[in-house]
Amino acid sequence: IMQEEIFGPVLPIVKMDSVEGMIDHINAGEKPLAMYIFGPEAAADRIIARTSSGGVCVNDTVYHILNPDLPFGGVGGSGIGRYHGKWGF
Repeated sequence: IMQEEIFGPVLPIVKMDSVEGMIDHINAGEKPLAMYIFGPEAAADRIIARTSSGGVCVNDTVYHILNPDLPFGGVGGSGIGRYHGKWGF
């Protein structure tokens, strides 16, 4: 698990000892299609500011794909572009 993109009902959980460790871990690999951050909003803001992914949820898992008013899509190897709402055009 987590050697390639996961397309299925699996949510890997990676616990880190520090925000800096999490940022380094994320930036060491390919850009993820989606990133789910659980923790204080201040820490999530730091992670979001220093990483890149297709979408991000903080203390949630599916809101960004279920809400038709928010864009969804990948960056880099996870795909280019967005769909949902006006972002799909």
